Amino acid sequence: MKKKTRASPSLTDIARDILSCPTAQFREHRVREHILAFCRTRNIRTTVDAFGNVLAEYGTAFAKKPGICFSAHMDHPGFIVESVRGKNRVTAVTYGDFPCDPLTPRRVRIAGDKRETVGTIRRIVRDKVNRIKRLVIDTDGAAFPGYGMWDIPAYRLRDGIIYSRGCDDVIGCAAMLAMFDSLARERVRARVLGAFTVAEEGGCHGAKYLCMNKGIPRGTPVISIETSKALSNAPIGGGAVIRVGDKKSIFDPAVTKFLVDTAAGLSSQKTFRYQRRLMDGGTCEGTVYTDFYPTGAVCIPLGNYHNRNADKNRIDAEYVSTADLGMLVDLLAASARSSRDIAAYRRRKAPRYRMRRDVLGERCIG
Repeated sequence: MKKKTRASPSLTDIARDILSCPTAQFREHRVREHILAFCRTRNIRTTVDAFGNVLAEYGTAFAKKPGICFSAHMDHPGFIVESVRGKNRVTAVTYGDFPCDPLTPRRVRIAGDKRETVGTIRRIVRDKVNRIKRLVIDTDGAAFPGYGMWDIPAYRLRDGIIYSRGCDDVIGCAAMLAMFDSLARERVRARVLGAFTVAEEGGCHGAKYLCMNKGIPRGTPVISIETSKALSNAPIGGGAVIRVGDKKSIFDPAVTKFLVDTAAGLSSQKTFRYQRRLMDGGTCEGTVYTDFYPTGAVCIPLGNYHNRNADKNRIDAEYVSTADLGMLVDLLAASARSSRDIAAYRRRKAPRYRMRRDVLGERCIG
């Protein structure tokens, strides 16, 4: 009997399934479980470190060390229930940028292991010493310990745009899964490492743990994958972005050039577009990696960054273009296929210039 081949999911299916998993800083287990199951069906080896990061390894037999590592974080700004204060009230702690101050009361959704409920933020208490916020939330249903996000649909697709309560950076995880799916289906001969990290929104803790403990082999080029705040010169729909830097750092020029050349090779396709930009609307894990590894970064432009709809002054769904997402996956897959070439970019010697005289005798260097 002929063995049935596994049908490849569409990119929007991959995005829908992972965006449907609730997540928050330090509470990424639902996204993690989804990633582990996805990789298991494709025979991609995975490990979970003591901090909760997932390391996925494709093509372990092809080289002693991975030629390239991609990284995306599994969390999105949210909150963790600290205590249950009665039948219908909890207090919760939020780390990082959870933009609730001027916009309360606002509806949120609390998730537990096997149940969910919705509620309303009634009060915010600041803890300036620990740089956190405590939220007082009244729940519609029975209160229980858990974690939560804004009560916004997890996934909605309309006119080529994905809307979600948490694109940043679960969409980056979706892009990496789609890349792994492409490599596995085509049986590409390459060795690629994928790092799915925790607690980026709380301070890039998962990435820092990987660097401290050499979770990524030293010397491996790392590509940070993100959704990043759309800018006037980096609009949604303009294509995948090769990110030369973020709010704090400039990334490795050799790795960036490798990405640019890879993208240029794809540009012969009429459907592929890319942008080379400094995306300084926020700080990404590339800033952490750049102190330890040769680092580059890619992203796609994001609307309503961290759920802020500035035009309407309200909390709203984040959104990205499916076309941009598809081009990002193409760039990741092409970079993985040619990852053996990246070492040559980093070994390039300085050019040897010579002086010459131009037509009127001017001295020129070339």
